[in-house]
Amino acid sequence: MICRDLLPFDLDDKPGFNDFIKKNCHFPVPTAATLSCTVLTDIYSFVKTSVMELLKNVTAATVMMDGWTDKYNALPYFAVRLSTIVNWKYHVITVAIQPVESHTSKVLAKFVKEVLVRFFGEEYLNSVKLDRFTYKN
Repeated sequence: MICRDLLPFDLDDKPGFNDFIKKNCHFPVPTAATLSCTVLTDIYSFVKTSVMELLKNVTAATVMMDGWTDKYNALPYFAVRLSTIVNWKYHVITVAIQPVESHTSKVLAKFVKEVLVRFFGEEYLNSVKLDRFTYKN
């Protein structure tokens, strides 16, 4: 519920939530630490499996990228997303958002390749056409 509805993990600190759980449920409320350590891993696995299932029969996808710098910590970030059409439905899937060394072309090209290989595997990338160009090592 917390992850699905994008609620904060510290919801268990709220008296109203605790009263609701005590009144309507017969189980202990998990702590924010429990949720962030266990539930996020479970949700990541579930979402990754769902995405892999969705993309299993995809033969073409577009890789979209975006970069920005965090204005408070001056960290360069980069995101990699895939767009594709499956059963006449348009899908956009974010496969990575994380800090990078810099926004230079060498660093970003390496990052994108590593993300796609880590997420999909080398053999999958060799069989998918990515935006008019076939992925090559």
